[in-house]
Amino acid sequence: NDKLKRFSADGLEAFGPTDLAQPAGLCVMPSGEFLVADTNHHRIMRLSADGRTATGLAIQGAPRPQRGVALQAQAPAKASAAGWFTAMVETPSGMGLGIGKGSLELALTAPDGFEISQGTPWSVAVEVSRRSDLLHVTPELSKGEAQGGHSQKVLLQANASHTADLESEVLVTVRAVACDARDHNACWPVQNSFRLPLRLLAHGQPQVRFPLPLELPK
Repeated sequence: NDKLKRFSADGLEAFGPTDLAQPAGLCVMPSGEFLVADTNHHRIMRLSADGRTATGLAIQGAPRPQRGVALQAQAPAKASAAGWFTAMVETPSGMGLGIGKGSLELALTAPDGFEISQGTPWSVAVEVSRRSDLLHVTPELSKGEAQGGHSQKVLLQANASHTADLESEVLVTVRAVACDARDHNACWPVQNSFRLPLRLLAHGQPQVRFPLPLELPK
């Protein structure tokens, strides 16, 4: 959505300048200020700690752009549809969210041989990235303690106000702890991000379920 957001007591809120173009990197300086890579504007922005002021930084020593005609070129590697995300989870054929109040069920699933150990914390942050004018999903931030086992279910409330079939998309960031199923002392923190293309159908279902296969850090 070409903007920054941060967590507050009320959930996600807009933060910093609103004229960014695909910000793809952020770091926090010791002073509390932020540096943001404003990718499609080809600049680095320096934000105050409260996000109210932003200035562009002069970049020195960057490589000169290459111009001319390439005599030999290689075909670019095929890009993953997931992009920067861990995975893109497809909606099953024929499934889609109906008009009005409904729900999304997310099934966080540990890798084979692992489990989401009982009592460990998990959190799920969601944002509607396409057709947020017609689809609202709450809560934007869910937290809890794992019930134990191979999977953990998270239920989100949805309200759709479409009048025809169309495509939307929900972005989900999951934080959890995956432990070896045989040795619960061997645990890894997991942070995965998913793209969930979601169909909004005039005659859809009241609930759509998405399995989210978690991946361990490499």
